[in-house]
Amino acid sequence: MLKMIASNPEALRYILQEDLYLLQSEKDQYLQNEEEAVPEPGVTAEESVQTPVNTPAPSPQPIAATPKLQPVAETPKVVYKYLGQNKKGFLILVNYGGSENIVEPHLKALESTLVRKGSALDDTAVLNLAKYPTATYTDLLNEFKPEKILLLGEAAIPAGLTGATLNQIVSVGGKPVLYSYGFDEMMGNKDKTRAFWEQMKNL
Repeated sequence: MLKMIASNPEALRYILQEDLYLLQSEKDQYLQNEEEAVPEPGVTAEESVQTPVNTPAPSPQPIAATPKLQPVAETPKVVYKYLGQNKKGFLILVNYGGSENIVEPHLKALESTLVRKGSALDDTAVLNLAKYPTATYTDLLNEFKPEKILLLGEAAIPAGLTGATLNQIVSVGGKPVLYSYGFDEMMGNKDKTRAFWEQMKNL
């Protein structure tokens, strides 16, 4: 007779087809094996034998802040302060570093010169270039739209103006330009005053 030994109570179910009677110690182990073998509701048998792994929640990724657009600072428009009303588009440039505009004695000499030409201060725009050192010739053309230009002294020649010749009327961009002495050079000097007036008559 073949003798079989089965230590696992679960295996006996398949070997013996008759009712089994277990000892209390074997019954307790059998019931424990049954409970471990039965999966939880909604869980498959494969899932029931897997050891749950505590997966840490993914760290939130920092969201790059959208850079704020900085407003572009607009260059403020230059407000030119000048004498006269520029009624006839006659731009006169001077350069007086220590004064708001042309000094009084020189202003009187200029007004006298304009009267001899049959003109007046209101027909002109007398601008002290010392107050606007960055102003270019193009800036002045755009602002004053002159028909003719007088430069009193070398320091009164604006940046960007080329071709000006002392005591000669030259055409620059189709506009007559006279570069002559400043009044500080002409005061008390008849030769320079005469040279200035000879050209000024034709401007």
